[in-house]
Amino acid sequence: MKEKIYPNSLNIFITERCNLNCKYCFVTKELKNSKLTFFDLKKAIDLLLDFPGNIKTFSFNGGEPLLEFPLVKKTIIYALKKAKEKNQHLNIAVMTNGTLLSKDIVNFLVKNQIIVKISIDGKKEIHDKQRPFLETPEKSSYETILKNLRHFPPQYPHFCASLVFTPETVHSLFQNIKFLHQLGFP
Repeated sequence: MKEKIYPNSLNIFITERCNLNCKYCFVTKELKNSKLTFFDLKKAIDLLLDFPGNIKTFSFNGGEPLLEFPLVKKTIIYALKKAKEKNQHLNIAVMTNGTLLSKDIVNFLVKNQIIVKISIDGKKEIHDKQRPFLETPEKSSYETILKNLRHFPPQYPHFCASLVFTPETVHSLFQNIKFLHQLGFP
């Protein structure tokens, strides 16, 4: 008899809004005000935690999920409480462009051991060319991210980079991976 396989992870695109205008973004930006409600998120978490299995993963994606940080925070608190009640281990991740990582946001994420995936494409010139700010394209998103990374404690174990490469940047992929590692990304 074949063993049943149940879902153990859920990726939530909490908003389509973003403060960057990445050249290769796949998220449709037509519905700028679309976002999920807390009620929707509670139902999604409850459904995920109702499936058999003791280890689950819940991920916030976007757009830029930190544009909806109060909702993300409320949902994380709810999800961790529900997982504890059900005696399940819940990994929670936030995929962010890193430009909105204030000290308060980072403190909350670190305190709750949230996996933080930073979208950063390597060296400044490559990153900024691909990931300009939506309203101020002359401002460096790379420099903003580096400034915000200082809020994390050294060697935070739940931290990684998400690097995108294109036909125009693939020639420097290895150098950019090495560079990100030197910045402290595992």
